[in-house]
Amino acid sequence: MAFHNPSSYHPDPAGRPLRLLPGESGVKLVEASVEGLPPVQFVLDSGSGSTVTLFKSYVEEQSLLKDRFPRSERLIRGVAGGSVVTVATLKTLTLAGFELRNVPAEFYRENSGAFHTRRAAGNLGAGVLSLFRVVLDYTRDSMYLLPGPGWDRKPFCKNRVGLETDYRGSFLEVVFVAPGSPAAKAGWTAGRRITAIDYQPIDSDYLTTGAARWSCGEPGSVVTLTDADGTHHSLVLTEYY
Repeated sequence: MAFHNPSSYHPDPAGRPLRLLPGESGVKLVEASVEGLPPVQFVLDSGSGSTVTLFKSYVEEQSLLKDRFPRSERLIRGVAGGSVVTVATLKTLTLAGFELRNVPAEFYRENSGAFHTRRAAGNLGAGVLSLFRVVLDYTRDSMYLLPGPGWDRKPFCKNRVGLETDYRGSFLEVVFVAPGSPAAKAGWTAGRRITAIDYQPIDSDYLTTGAARWSCGEPGSVVTLTDADGTHHSLVLTEYY
């Protein structure tokens, strides 16, 4: 992260501009297009690790879940608590003229919470923004996106195992199992503990070494999970949504 004096800063000409629009409670909005539909406003949420979360009203207005398969579920959590959302894959998401393909997306379905609103179509997270070098210029109400290496080829981190876990220092606790996923088919349930991944113990470096991306491996690859009893379980990573 770098900071610049706005009076002397000049945007990189390679960056594509987006207008920052005012939202509720000080949030900023940007426009993006889902699968070629007219551009709509999304909450800019760099603190979210997700790619894009589509709000219920917009999903229903555009029938975005009609005939969209495969699909599954995941548990998302924030300061207001947790919600189970539908997950599926968007063919395209276009932002500042950059067309992103095969974007894993969340479809919010509850009738309460911050995401139950008609004031925006969805929430845009770091899973998309991380493909770019992002410049925010609040003095000019602008955002600039500079494409990162392989932005149009780099695959998104997409869960292909089906486990949502909490890091507990020396183990991972399973808190949710996605229906139809390899983990669900193998009989995994919430509450179980994972003490090692591919025979590497869970330790204090787990969150900082990239090991937490183990569920995003290539389809067809195998991951071996060790449970609290020391038993090894192999799962084949699969596109289940």
